[in-house]
Amino acid sequence: MPNKTIKKLEVLGLIGDAEGRFKLFIPEQTGIYVPPDVEAISEPLTAGNSFNLPNDTLKSLILHFPPIPDNPHIYNNRNHLLYWLQQNGWEKAEGTNIEKMFNKFLKLSEGSPYHPNTIERIKEFALRYGPLWEGGYYPQGRKPAYYKRGNWYGYENVPQWYEKAKELDAAFEVAMCLLENKKASEEKWLHLKYEDASEYEIEMQRQLLCGIINTKLKQYVTLQTMWEKNGFKVHIDTGLGFLGTLWLNIAQILTKKLMLCICDGCGRPYIRTGRKPQKGRRNFCEECGYKDKASKRLHRNDKKQGRE
Repeated sequence: MPNKTIKKLEVLGLIGDAEGRFKLFIPEQTGIYVPPDVEAISEPLTAGNSFNLPNDTLKSLILHFPPIPDNPHIYNNRNHLLYWLQQNGWEKAEGTNIEKMFNKFLKLSEGSPYHPNTIERIKEFALRYGPLWEGGYYPQGRKPAYYKRGNWYGYENVPQWYEKAKELDAAFEVAMCLLENKKASEEKWLHLKYEDASEYEIEMQRQLLCGIINTKLKQYVTLQTMWEKNGFKVHIDTGLGFLGTLWLNIAQILTKKLMLCICDGCGRPYIRTGRKPQKGRRNFCEECGYKDKASKRLHRNDKKQGRE
């Protein structure tokens, strides 16, 4: 790439070093808001006894996130909601360790959702990382606090948390099997709601898992353009709560944290897999790198310029 072009990209803030690589200029815009308190409430369970526990111990376990606004119109605009939350004791989580949050959430899938240890782990997680921000339980007579993923009333079922953790854990476990060229079992597909997928061929399983992850990314993750410090910036907005961040994290783990680079052959940006480009050496996209055609062309040009 001509030095003039590199200089222009550096001025625009797209290239992070002299090797022509993009810096990670798309920061993560997570909306993790932590409540001042989380209350655990229990009610008689109306569902069937699917956990083989004594009937007198079965309760519908609810997490309550106070305070929330009484006026549901607050929630028609997310910025209004976030302002209200911060004015009433909620805090935005800054500098969240995504890997630690990811591992803690997967641990919520262990045991039974009705076991006291599981309930305590979920409550501790909610106190640190906030609610799911998804519907599931609502007290009689209360108006919903509206949000795009459904009506949210400030109450959430503990089993709902358990199933969300199971779903994420299952996606990760299925992916590990497929990366090792093994078909994932029925047990692993069960919490992704595709138990029959265990009978599919491995290539079909791979396509199905990609579809599941892509659906989650479409549900939670968007790109937002913002004006910051005298320039436009693009942010990854994972929505309100931590679920979008966790699904985005799975996608990044499985794609081995891909890099955006500039191809020395065609001059276009491309997604690079594998090792970083070596310092002082040219790097090429898949098309230009095919049979070293770009490298040979550039070598001929260098020889021609040397003769001139």
